[in-house]
Amino acid sequence: MIEKRVSLKLALMSFVAAVLVVCIHAPSTPVHGMTQLFESFLGTHLAASAVPFFFIASGFFLGRHTDEQGWYVTALRKRVKTLLIPYLIWCVILCVTRNMNSFVANVIHHQPLMRYIDLSPVYMFGLNPNMNPPQPLWYLRALIFFVAISPVFVFVARRKIAFMLSAIALFVCGCCHGHIMAIFPGELFLFTLAPLNFLCFLLGIFLGRNPHLIEERMSGGGGIVMAMAIALTLLNAICKHVPYELGSVVSSFLHQVAVLLTIVGAWMICPAIELPNVFRAQSFPVYLLHGVFVVVILILKNVMPAFVESAAGYVFSVVFMVACSIAANHLLRRFLPRLSKVIFGGR
Repeated sequence: MIEKRVSLKLALMSFVAAVLVVCIHAPSTPVHGMTQLFESFLGTHLAASAVPFFFIASGFFLGRHTDEQGWYVTALRKRVKTLLIPYLIWCVILCVTRNMNSFVANVIHHQPLMRYIDLSPVYMFGLNPNMNPPQPLWYLRALIFFVAISPVFVFVARRKIAFMLSAIALFVCGCCHGHIMAIFPGELFLFTLAPLNFLCFLLGIFLGRNPHLIEERMSGGGGIVMAMAIALTLLNAICKHVPYELGSVVSSFLHQVAVLLTIVGAWMICPAIELPNVFRAQSFPVYLLHGVFVVVILILKNVMPAFVESAAGYVFSVVFMVACSIAANHLLRRFLPRLSKVIFGGR
């Protein structure tokens, strides 16, 4: 069993991470100055740690059971319900809603009605590995793949030297991510097979197998760690002006360190408290449902671009998507509980 303190912190950080994903997808403002700096910090730096945290958390929950007999078969069966079925359902839902947005935009801007409309199964279900499924489902597709090859992660995580060498190798590959993208252009290596994703999932499995590392040792000093992460992020902004050959490697190095330090610092700072009932078990529904409500914001952007692209519009977009996702989830749980369990994987 996971210690209650750890469980509470995971629940709180998961909800915050889901909100940060919403911040990524909220339409940003082209305005420069403090407004853009605020949105960049919230929607880029802090939010960049959200999905890596989800990979760590997913690996952690899997790693807890890897010494049990038949753990792999059990994990596959469980993930069919919690990952694969929700993924397929939400591929259809989000593909339809995104195409609705394209259709409305075509009507408003007097474009051909079928422009940018794509209902092909290849796009809908992410069957082209080099093209993402409808956002934000690339994470689910990547997680399904990682679970499928999880015996490799577990084999490495069981051996500390192998784990350390693999972690270092993945980190170095992450530093060369820009060069990898130059060789393999497209979304496969940009998202699904990004070295940082492998590193975080491996780290999660290692921590799941060694929970004392977070249950006993990772406490105190979170403010200092977060300050270091912010400093590295600012330094990264400067290093982006370095000539490309060097700047790409340095920028990726600073980005990875900043992301990992942000997660560690947030864990140290995060209180072990229960979420209010209204926010409990909402991270996965918010992660998925905001993909529907972002279409409302995008349609509104076609009608009121000045407001949506303002600082107030950005805050409104985030609050609107989070609030509507929570409300929709509560309504589904109350009036369609069986459907809710299926589309959210029993969460």
